[in-house]
Amino acid sequence: MPGVLRALTIWASRGDAYLAVDESIQIKGPKAAQTKAVHKLAQWSPYTKETMLCRYVRLLTGRPQTQGPHDLWGQLRAIGLFTHLNFYAFRGHYCIMGGYLNKEVLRAKNVDELADKMAPVVFQAKKADWLPLLPRKSMTIRDYKMSDEQQRQYNQMERQFLLEIEKGIVTVEIAIAKYAKLAQIQCGFIYDDDRIVHELVRPEDNPRLNLLLQLLTEEVAGKCCVVYRHRAMLPFLIKALIKWDPAWIKGGMKPEETSEQKARFNTDSQCRIILLQCDAAKYGHTLLGGERAADKCRTMIFFENSYSADTRDQIEDRIHRRGQTGEYVLYVDLSGSDLDRRIVKALQRKDELYRSVFKQLKEAVPA
Repeated sequence: MPGVLRALTIWASRGDAYLAVDESIQIKGPKAAQTKAVHKLAQWSPYTKETMLCRYVRLLTGRPQTQGPHDLWGQLRAIGLFTHLNFYAFRGHYCIMGGYLNKEVLRAKNVDELADKMAPVVFQAKKADWLPLLPRKSMTIRDYKMSDEQQRQYNQMERQFLLEIEKGIVTVEIAIAKYAKLAQIQCGFIYDDDRIVHELVRPEDNPRLNLLLQLLTEEVAGKCCVVYRHRAMLPFLIKALIKWDPAWIKGGMKPEETSEQKARFNTDSQCRIILLQCDAAKYGHTLLGGERAADKCRTMIFFENSYSADTRDQIEDRIHRRGQTGEYVLYVDLSGSDLDRRIVKALQRKDELYRSVFKQLKEAVPA
């Protein structure tokens, strides 16, 4: 990274350079290497109010705010706004913090002021305006009950977590690990300390898997995307869904391997499902299925979910894009615990935070 940045800095200093950053939502915290690199290339002079290296800076992203207004600091600074405020001052001015260790954005504040400052340099191009014939999104939650063993493990883990909080010995890392284990338990497995996977219930007795099979057998028309998070789920799901001849996208695949799996899903009528590891599959893929109505993909089922609003938005758009037809596309969340419901509510709250800031900005008019 330092070598690449040095080369880009030398190149940009030789004349008028244009810096375009796609998926700029990834320019977030002040300590991230990519944030520092973009700010170096897009550095603004306090005297001339112009960039010192790249003369033009343009940012593009699907949703520039996923957690709260503080997500905007790095991006706005790159285009010359708020160069006088560091990240923490910006967050303190536009976010009301609370929750665990005061690290959760409860709501936004001073949103009118923030929208006014962004208005001259930001515009929104919404699908509803640019792709008016695109089907609407339909969301639903399907509930199930965990097995007795899963419920016992889940309750035990949650009690242990609450006791650690009461004793004041919980760090952010411990909290993340505990939530990850709760998510694993509700799916029917758990990692031990040596990262070995242990099944809590047999596949045929797994309530979450049985609900997925029921949906695929009785309710899904056409092809379907099934989203998962933990890598241990892939071989488990491939085996359970073998009759649908699943394709997959997972972390660590070579580009040609990913292309082969996508082509199989989009062109092979026998391949009815594609399994998507959420963080690996969220950018740049079109998964609309085949040309025949029976081969279209208009359904996405979240076998596992993520707290990341960026991940959720991006993965949804793999089937909600130009070329999609029909009346609606369906997204199904499986819910068997308080954790599942908390994730859905957290995503809804982040969406409300986003709308509170961006509802006042002008929209791009299609040519």
